Amino acid sequence: MAAVALALGIAFGFVGSIPAAGPLLVLVVAAGLEGRRRHALSLAAGGALAESVYVAIAFWGVSGALTRHPELELGLRFASGALLLGLGALLIRRQQRATRAESGARGFVTGLVVVGTNPAFLATWGAVAAALYSSGWLTRDIARVPWLAAGALVGVVLWFMLVAALAARYRERLTRKKIAKVVRVLGAVLLVLGVLMTASALRRL
Repeated sequence: MAAVALALGIAFGFVGSIPAAGPLLVLVVAAGLEGRRRHALSLAAGGALAESVYVAIAFWGVSGALTRHPELELGLRFASGALLLGLGALLIRRQQRATRAESGARGFVTGLVVVGTNPAFLATWGAVAAALYSSGWLTRDIARVPWLAAGALVGVVLWFMLVAALAARYRERLTRKKIAKVVRVLGAVLLVLGVLMTASALRRL
């Protein structure tokens, strides 16, 4: 049954990432357009690791921790909002010369923090876990949880690798100036997401 759990994790990690037009997707697309494939992969790996932890928490049945400790969720929302505002500003101010190779560790940490500070991922995976358990697709077996989490990590990385490859391929059709404009637009998207996340946190005070 470990193989089934692993396969389910990969499938849900991949498919679940498709509609998630979130901050990590914006960053991966920007890196792909700028030809920074290593950075894009590092972003995806970091984000996938954080999401796999949320998967484990959800399937272990403790996804209600944020509900029991609202101050934790509030702190995560403020941290996420501040991070997105900072990343958005960096993309808007990015100069073309900044497309040089970047540290893989930097991208990994960025992806890890971007996903790790977004409590929406825990809520999403909590709903997925509840649906699988209630439908009988999976029984509550702690031994399967690590396989689900590992599968989700692989699925998320595969999706963002595909996104980065498509962005890098589309890059060949754009001039350097157009790429810079698109990256600035993506930066503006991150700023908007940061404002929304911060506003959401303020409403919960």
